[in-house]
Amino acid sequence: MVHTILTWTLTETGAGLTRLHLEQSGFDPSAKRAIGGARYAWNLMPEQLQARPNSDQQKEGGTRR
Repeated sequence: MVHTILTWTLTETGAGLTRLHLEQSGFDPSAKRAIGGARYAWNLMPEQLQARPNSDQQKEGGTRR
């Protein structure tokens, strides 16, 4: 099992938008397979996050995937 730290930061960008910054750290440099797996998974994350409606859309009858 690989133990890492995920740090997230929310920053207001204006116009009612919020920027989400995620950073995963603490990998053992020799854990090439774990690093590669995390890199692959993080490359999929933007699409997965965009597929989720925000809270305003949910109030207006939006659906979750």
